[in-house]
Amino acid sequence: MAENALITFYFEDGGLVRKPANEARAYLQSKDWMSVYLEFNHPVTGALVQDSFTFYPAKEHYDPSARPMRYWIAEHQGLPLRVPSEISFWTIDTNHSPKTSFKTVPQKTCVLVRGEYVSVAFDLDVHCRIRVPADAPVPIQLA
Repeated sequence: MAENALITFYFEDGGLVRKPANEARAYLQSKDWMSVYLEFNHPVTGALVQDSFTFYPAKEHYDPSARPMRYWIAEHQGLPLRVPSEISFWTIDTNHSPKTSFKTVPQKTCVLVRGEYVSVAFDLDVHCRIRVPADAPVPIQLA
């Protein structure tokens, strides 16, 4: 990751703030939640799922056998969804088309199918734009 890489955080009200990568993790962990748009084919039903999912940046998980090894987790109808918590994953090359803001993260998990657990694998397309709650506005000083 380039030393001058910026991570852009989008607010619910349409605003945004850009933070250098070396400050982005602390900024993100100061937030109660973050929202990320995901697309995937549900491994059990085959249905295309396209939605924003809530993750909790202070709750980072680590599993040396998983890819990614460090991740945040959400769920869809009991299906765990993991996105990398490494800040370098969230950088976007602004010199290319908007499609480059999507990155694919392979997922492996077990799901319950007809009374037994079955291992499944599927690709999770992650839109690398993080939505966070707006920062508290700075009070205006009236003379």
